[in-house]
Amino acid sequence: MFWTSIVDGIGMFFSHWEIWVGILIYGTIFLTYFLLFGFALSKGGDNRGVEMAGCLIHLIAGPALQGILVSFLVTAIFPILCGGDDFISLSFLTENWWAITKAGLISICITLLLSSTPFVDSFIYSTPGTSIFVQGVIVFRMLANKVLFEVLDKINPNADIFLGFWTLVGLLILSFVIHFIISSGLMLLLINLEIISSDPMESMDFVIDNIIGVFPGILCLCIYCSFIRLTFLNIPPTITS
Repeated sequence: MFWTSIVDGIGMFFSHWEIWVGILIYGTIFLTYFLLFGFALSKGGDNRGVEMAGCLIHLIAGPALQGILVSFLVTAIFPILCGGDDFISLSFLTENWWAITKAGLISICITLLLSSTPFVDSFIYSTPGTSIFVQGVIVFRMLANKVLFEVLDKINPNADIFLGFWTLVGLLILSFVIHFIISSGLMLLLINLEIISSDPMESMDFVIDNIIGVFPGILCLCIYCSFIRLTFLNIPPTITS
């Protein structure tokens, strides 16, 4: 089932333009945030107080923005993640914007807590792809839990459709590897084309990393959701006498 879900999830990711539109919007908003943040800091000149205040604001605003954007992205493509073919309705997003925002903030808080766990901190927090995947899973579970369990109670209350611990670890590793390959390859290309500097302090690698991270994060989320959907479709019904 795991390998079938990988093939199905990759197919879902590359065959739906809606997912790519969502990723493009995510990247555009995130890039705009970084540009505005950098512009605001530059206006402060060499003022040490402004720099410290800016760093403090970024430590809070950056993760919060990522969590909210991931929540809206996952909600927007939720029907596709469940096997459909279109975005969720715009009216649903506008009517439930606060609930979606709260889900994003909760997901980033849980991710930050996981990031404080020994041996896991650098693996999740320092790699945007894995943190986005974790946030996506949390938001998806928050959106789907009530509906899924209501349906499961009717089909087979004892069925377990969610991934086990080691399967999740495997997806986290996959997300990490994909992110590393894409990020390293793109950085090398941009440096060779002399578009960015090879100096880590000037190369904007942090900005690029955070924008690129959405690709492996959402790809692994598609695989995760494919696993749940395929498992759900293969649940044997409870035999009643």
